[in-house]
Amino acid sequence: MIINGYLFGISHRNKHLVLLKLMDSLAEQSYAMKSFKLDGDYLAVEVIDLKNDRKEHVVEIINQPQQPEEIMLFIHDVQQAA
Repeated sequence: MIINGYLFGISHRNKHLVLLKLMDSLAEQSYAMKSFKLDGDYLAVEVIDLKNDRKEHVVEIINQPQQPEEIMLFIHDVQQAA
């Protein structure tokens, strides 16, 4: 599964920390990051879903340029869509 988004304020100095925070945020939602592609600000993350009975999905990832390590995940509730 691919989750898209944008990461702003990434520099050579903070890139490692931001990616660790991204992995932690995804792990909290029971996803494992398999790979990622960062092209400028655009992000595409390939994840493995570790939860069998998922009721919501992460649909977008974003952060704030002023605090790049503060990752926000936008979640879509599958039950409300049905």
